[in-house]
Amino acid sequence: MKTYFLLLSMILLASCSSSTSIKVTTEPAGAKIYVRSMGTKSYEEMGVTPLTINSDDLEKKKIKDGPLYIDLQKEGYKKSSVLLAETEAVDIEVQMNLKPEDKLDNARKYDELSNQLFEVQRLIRTKSFEEALKITATIKKDFPELSVPNELEGSIYYLQSKFKKSLEAFNLAYSKNTDNAFVLKMKKLIIEKTKSGK
Repeated sequence: MKTYFLLLSMILLASCSSSTSIKVTTEPAGAKIYVRSMGTKSYEEMGVTPLTINSDDLEKKKIKDGPLYIDLQKEGYKKSSVLLAETEAVDIEVQMNLKPEDKLDNARKYDELSNQLFEVQRLIRTKSFEEALKITATIKKDFPELSVPNELEGSIYYLQSKFKKSLEAFNLAYSKNTDNAFVLKMKKLIIEKTKSGK
């Protein structure tokens, strides 16, 4: 993955704006846009290109003004990332040409993902929970759109009786895949357990 550090002199269209406006376009269009503040680990999905993101959009996602990372993802193309050094009360335009994925590299990536998931399951069976969580953190970073690592984290926290964290993880997994019956079942189980105090 290649990260592009854009100089402010190249991307600022208006330095005296009263609010933030980030216009994101890609070639081809239709790339998913994920944003996170510097200092945080989790990305928030904002929509697809072309898209203009304003201060209200960032506030709704609880993303603070300041340095921001933007990830651009489209199936069949390599992920691209941009670091915006300053985003407070400025107008910014980001234009990216996405590069097609190498099919062999893509296959290797998913082979590695499969191995990581099997390893997490093995570590859970041996109750090596902290080691398992390190791997799920890596998977979430590489595949933020997947619900599986959040589901696995929910299971780990449940086995540790950390029900608040477990519910948060299952909620995140469900937000990415609402067809997952197991996640829905676990959400209901945890809610019932916490209400009963057991």
